[in-house]
Amino acid sequence: MILPNDLFLTLFFLTFLLATSLAQNRTTVADWIPQVAGNSLYAPEKWRTTIGGQNFTWCCVQAIADSLEVSEDGKLVTVENAPIADLNVSNLLRAIQEGQFPCTARYDSAEPEGAPEIYVAYVWLADTCPGWALSSGSNLNGWLQPLSGFLLPAVIFCLSVPRRRKLHVFREFFQADLVMITGYISAFFGAIGAMLIVTIDTIVWLSVCWALSGPMILSGLYEAVLDNLIINFVQVKMKNGHLTVDMRCRLLICLMEGIKVKYGKLWRLVTILPFRLFQAIVDLKEKLANSYSFGSMVGAPVVFFLGGFIFALVQSIQSLGDEDTALALAFGQWYMTIPHIAIISGLLLAGNNPNILEGVCATKEQEAESDLKISFLNFGLAYPSCYKVAWQWHRGHNKLGWVEQLIHTYGHQDSAGDQSRGLLHEREAHMGDMDDLWEQTTLSPYDWLMILFMATFLLGVPFVLAFITAYYTPEVGLSCRSFTFTIYACAELGQVILWLWAYAGPPGKTRRQVDAKGGHGLLGFFRSGGWLHSHGFYEPRNVDHLLGRGEPKTLETILKGITTKRCLNIRSWWCGLWYTSYVFFGIVATFASLGGTVMQLLGVYSADICQLKVDEWLHPYRPGVTAMISQNSAVMIRDAETYWKPCAISAIAFMTFVSFVGWWYQRRMKDLFTNLVSQVDLDKHDRADMRRSRWLGSTPEDKLDSREERHRRGG
Repeated sequence: MILPNDLFLTLFFLTFLLATSLAQNRTTVADWIPQVAGNSLYAPEKWRTTIGGQNFTWCCVQAIADSLEVSEDGKLVTVENAPIADLNVSNLLRAIQEGQFPCTARYDSAEPEGAPEIYVAYVWLADTCPGWALSSGSNLNGWLQPLSGFLLPAVIFCLSVPRRRKLHVFREFFQADLVMITGYISAFFGAIGAMLIVTIDTIVWLSVCWALSGPMILSGLYEAVLDNLIINFVQVKMKNGHLTVDMRCRLLICLMEGIKVKYGKLWRLVTILPFRLFQAIVDLKEKLANSYSFGSMVGAPVVFFLGGFIFALVQSIQSLGDEDTALALAFGQWYMTIPHIAIISGLLLAGNNPNILEGVCATKEQEAESDLKISFLNFGLAYPSCYKVAWQWHRGHNKLGWVEQLIHTYGHQDSAGDQSRGLLHEREAHMGDMDDLWEQTTLSPYDWLMILFMATFLLGVPFVLAFITAYYTPEVGLSCRSFTFTIYACAELGQVILWLWAYAGPPGKTRRQVDAKGGHGLLGFFRSGGWLHSHGFYEPRNVDHLLGRGEPKTLETILKGITTKRCLNIRSWWCGLWYTSYVFFGIVATFASLGGTVMQLLGVYSADICQLKVDEWLHPYRPGVTAMISQNSAVMIRDAETYWKPCAISAIAFMTFVSFVGWWYQRRMKDLFTNLVSQVDLDKHDRADMRRSRWLGSTPEDKLDSREERHRRGG
């Protein structure tokens, strides 16, 4: 009979013999870590690594294999000058037993600590694993998620932003004769050609939206503020009875203006057909009511965009620490900039389609605008209309131009009519109304600060969220992706400064230049009428000084003026500095946005240099510079819970909030506009002199209800 103590000693002896036998059989690293067996046989060819043929999983496994060896007593130890810095063998073996091999580890809720971090010397990484790894077709989170979840919806958003020109699709592509089989072949190739042109046009316009996102948002907010100020002005003046019916109609038409201000022949509707103006307002109100709503233009794409966010967020929760999911979230947060442009352009009262205005207000005398040809590409008008839509980045300043046109027209009529009646005191009151309109639409520093704050919010939140997510994605710190976001933000900051320089005007701006007082001292130097103002500093886009007498403003005449003595003045320096900076910031923003997107989708950002921080790029081969090449580490899991997930939730909440505010604002402005149109022809809102002149100059038979008469004639 075997005693318990003897049984224990027997088991211990057998276990010792088994362990000794296994240790004696483990003579190579592959015996301890089966994942490294034969790894060197699958080394990527050097020439393929320069075109995306690198495999960083192989690099990680090879780093482990090159860092370990089996000692004489059968233990697994690190070699001298190992590629992996401070490798803890016991932690590595424990992680392998728990299914967390560092090179292929995936998140497991049962193992919240993740896999050990594998840091290799950059010298070894650059020598052993040069190049970059093309995004794998099986790794959908690396390319398909950002492509379908954020990039394609952003394309839909940018197509709703107003623009004047688009790439013309040749009519010959659609003229194939389908009677014969050759017609179907021609139609097939024509469809391919049309698809290529549309694709190029979309990429070009998306590039423009990225390059000028700051001016687009800023100009849209500027126009929204002007719309609100004009509506408030009309409401107050209608209650006070200070505006004629034609002036009220003009102001309301001004709200609907999204066309270039030079098409001022629209105002002739007032002098030639007085009743047509009122009917035009009624037609515009009906077309505004029947136009696409904010929800259909922007709301539906927002839902799809948010769907991509929610899907990526769920993915990140299910696979905490997955770097590809985090980067998809970062680029999605960055791409929120494009929906913000669409939201701002969609909440404005002025329509994006000038054909609506042409249908009720068109005149036949409008000149046609020629197409812009670049090589074989023909950029024609986006809308075939006698009116030309203003670019989104000009919308706010363009609306102010319509206000100035309105003030000039109304002031001229008053000076011609009231003096003949001798009602100078009433004329002064009416000109005072125009001064009030000018002052109300001339933004104060507080108004500009509010616009800048909102624009900074709409531009800054996507950048901050994307930057934080990318910053805390290995390599933790300012690296390739976070640096790309930073470059783009700096370029847009430059564009915003240039827009303010060109359109904000001098401090202390007044209605009449003669009223401007330059003042004395440093402040007078900057103010309206000061040295900078008188020398064209606040009009850097103006190139009229480069043109000869009677010369049209074309690219050829401007380039010709640059080669003459007309360019040797301080105005040309402002102009040259502004346009040079404008083009430079636009190119930088375009390359950072589209170039960064393409490099992320292809996998170029997996290159060795992107495993380092920016401050290590100049001296990457110095001792102590390392790069982390492992997966699902404890740092990744911690950053996912601390930064990635909160940033994704914040992005979803912020975009939902911005969309709701945009929808609410547009509904409010539409209701206010509709209410003003319904009251625009009420006699009680007429000026006192107009009511008196109608009454004294009419016979009893003619004293009909003016509103009914206008409706009858207007209809």
